[in-house]
Amino acid sequence: MGKTVTFGGRIRSIFGASGRNPVTPATTVHTVIFSFDPRISAVPVKVGYSATSGPDFWLPKGAIIQTLGILNTPTGTTPTLDIGIAGNTDYIWNEFAIASNVPGLQGSVVSSVSEHGADRLTGGLPNDSQVVAGAGVTAATSSPQTMVMTYTVFDDGKKDSSV
Repeated sequence: MGKTVTFGGRIRSIFGASGRNPVTPATTVHTVIFSFDPRISAVPVKVGYSATSGPDFWLPKGAIIQTLGILNTPTGTTPTLDIGIAGNTDYIWNEFAIASNVPGLQGSVVSSVSEHGADRLTGGLPNDSQVVAGAGVTAATSSPQTMVMTYTVFDDGKKDSSV
């Protein structure tokens, strides 16, 4: 895991602007590596490379999910995955087909969330949300499944804003 300082506030960049130019403030992109057991349905995912130890993965209020990267592929006959939030287990990705026999899939960025039916997240999550994931209709036969998610947090783009 990263060897950095944890900061609890919003981070915005104006790309070195002094406040006297028209550059729009923007939030940063966040990246989290997470793991879960793709043989079980709807389990809390863990930050890091273990499906059973480490902190639970939570997305903040306003999170807008951008991409999902696959760091390994599970075994099984056409396994599918559901990735969601507590209370709605397929809110982010529903029946995402992932198979060990797909050439070149490991290590790739799959796609943006909107291409997987979760475009309802474009305005950001309404609340802090625990991420859950697991087997879809067809479970994998190996564990853990490790992925990387990138997201940003909604921002109004106004200078000196508290939103």
